This record gives sequence, structure tokens and C-alpha cells, in this order.
Amino acid sequence: MLQRNETETYVQFMKRVIAAVKNGTIEYPEMGDLLLEERNCYSGDNLRKAFYVLDKICDNIDDDSSFSSDELCDELERRKFEVLKERKKLQVLNSQYNNNARKEGRFELYLENIADAIKNTKPLNIPQTRCEYPAGDGIGCLVIADAHYGRDVEIRGLNNEIINKYNPEEFERRMWNLLSQLESDRIYPMYKKLVVLDCGDSIEGILRNGSSLIGLKYGVVDSIAQYATFIGKWLCAATLKLGVPIEYSLAGGNHDILRLLESKPVFEDESAGKLITKIVALVVENEMLKKMADGVSFSVEVKPYSNVIYNNFFGQTVLAYHGESSNMEDDIRFFENFYGVDIDILIGAHLHHGEQKDIGFGFFGNKEIIRVPALCGIDKYSVKIKKNARAGAKFINFTSNGKGFEKTYWLN
Repeated sequence: MLQRNETETYVQFMKRVIAAVKNGTIEYPEMGDLLLEERNCYSGDNLRKAFYVLDKICDNIDDDSSFSSDELCDELERRKFEVLKERKKLQVLNSQYNNNARKEGRFELYLENIADAIKNTKPLNIPQTRCEYPAGDGIGCLVIADAHYGRDVEIRGLNNEIINKYNPEEFERRMWNLLSQLESDRIYPMYKKLVVLDCGDSIEGILRNGSSLIGLKYGVVDSIAQYATFIGKWLCAATLKLGVPIEYSLAGGNHDILRLLESKPVFEDESAGKLITKIVALVVENEMLKKMADGVSFSVEVKPYSNVIYNNFFGQTVLAYHGESSNMEDDIRFFENFYGVDIDILIGAHLHHGEQKDIGFGFFGNKEIIRVPALCGIDKYSVKIKKNARAGAKFINFTSNGKGFEKTYWLN
């Protein structure tokens, strides 16, 4: 066994030990015992890593250099700490890399699922002819909200009678009913343009709570694709049936917050409404191209997604949003201060029932807050907050003299 000669320095002895390891005379544990004696508390793996460090030191240090076993032990500890630190840094990087890869993978899968869902949507026949109605100088404003597409609901009364039955097929029937009622009222000369405001909660299931999951008929991806595709084609049908250009805007609701494929919110500032808006625009563009090939033209403009929708109708300012707050009077003051504008009418939804209230002087009359009914009608949420209401949509015709024709279209 190697031993240190009385005449050689510690550095010379260390070089002999390292050389012995290199030529296979001794193993790493023996190297540790020789160089560190009773202070050798390192594993074979740590000593193996230390060997490569010591080999470099031996190549770059003179034989008469001053070096002790205590200093070597301190150096090994320092090196061990550096190695451990680098390993932890690598673990953090790997963890972040895997986390990013996981999120990107989920998002790509999400988009692929949306593309598949769009491909699987049913074809929709759109009327080929444009109808002629009395001319009007106003701008019609149709407000829809709380479709909760994908939900399957059945609310029954004391005698087991059905108070409200709602599902995706019923949503489509209600939307066609709405268009039929709009067309019936076109006998009156009212508007030269129709603005459609969609105040959010378009789909069901994003919240991922127990009641939502139990009542789901379609998944989130299918709901987004099918709702957006239907709305896009319904808008095209409406412009042909009503004979006026249409402008569509969507503001997101609390059910639209994006959670991708997991239960916790991934992007709390993102809303499925952004995807719905883009799909609606694509569907409208596709329908326009098909109708142009048949010699039929129409105009549907899909506005960019926003959390709030602001319009000025002949000097009357209207701001629409989902309306999660229970106090719209506070909200109108906040929006006026935040955006630096006057608001004559604040329109919200969310509570699944309609109500209207004057709160001060407006441009052409009183300043108003309006809640619009839900397309889905009464559901368990409505029962919970003790608000009974039929399914419906709100219509206001704005003219240069203020609000004109105003109506709630009941849909069930």
C-alpha cells in the first residue's frame, strides 16, 4: 500500500496517489483514505468526481507547493458544493423545460381538438334570397347572452311539469325563433344596420365545477367549435333574411375563462371568447365566399374580441359587458371614470333575468342600466339566486331622436 515518505511534500504524495489511480493500482476509496485519512467521509461517486479535479490540479501545481490535507478537504467540500449547486440549477431548468413543454403540448392538443371539432360540425342551410323591407334610418341593437352552449338542463315544477328544458338543440331552435321574430318586426321601418352584442358565457364547462361537469352534453372544445360555427352561420342567415348588414361583437363572461385541459386556470387573462370570435370570423368569411360563387352578396362584420363593447348610436353611448357585479350602478360609474367616457346605457347579463332601471339624465332621455335575459333560461343557478325568468333576448332600435322601438323577444 502507498505511504507518504518523510522527505516528500504533500503535493508530491498526492501526485503519486493520483498516478496510482490512473494506472489502476488503487481504487477511488483508497485514494480518499490516503489523502484525507480519518477525514474521508465521501462516497465512491464523490471521490470519483474529485479524482478528475485533483488530476487537473496535479498537472498545474509544482512539487514544492505548500498544500495540506486540511486544505484539500476544504477544497473538496467547496467543489462538492459547486457540483451540488450546478445539479440543482440543472434540475430547475429541466423542471421548467418540462413544464413549458407540457403546457405547449396541451395547448397544441387543444387547438388540434378545436380543428377536429370544427370539421365535425353539421352543415347549415342558409336562405338564398334577400328579403325587401321598409327602409329605416336607425341602427338596431340585438343583445344576446348566457347561451351556456353544451349544457343539458331540465328544470321541473311541483307536479313534475317541465319548466325549462335546454340543450344545444334547443339553443339552435331558440336562435331560429329569435330570427323569425326579428323578421316579423321588419314590417316596421326601423334600422339600416343591425348590431349584435353577445355578452358572454357563450359556453358551459370551463369553470370545471361539479354542477357544470354533471350537466355537460359536449366538452369544452366541441362547445367552442359548435357554438362559434352556429353563430357564424346564423349571422349570415340573419343578414340575408333581414336585408341589412350585421356587426357582431363578443364580450367574455366568467364561464369563458380558459383552463385548457386541466382543472386549474392556466391563463386567467385569456378567454375562450377570443377563440369563438376568430372561429365566427372564419365561418362568416367562408360563407361569404360560397355565396359570392352563387351570385349572392351580404355584409357581416365580426369585431375583435374585448372584455367590454362600446358603441355610439347617434350620440347615445352604450357599453355592454357580461355583468358579474350585482351592482351595475357602481359599475357604470367605474367604467365612466376608468375609460373617461359618458355612458348613457350600461348593458349586462349574468343573472339570467332581465331588468331595467333609470339612474339619471342621459343624452336623449334617462341614463339606464339594463340586464338582459339568458338564452338558456332558468337553470339551477337561477333557482339558487331566486330569479325566475324565461329565455330571451333584448332589442333596441336607436334613431337620431333617441331610443325608438324596444322589445324583449321571449324564446320559450
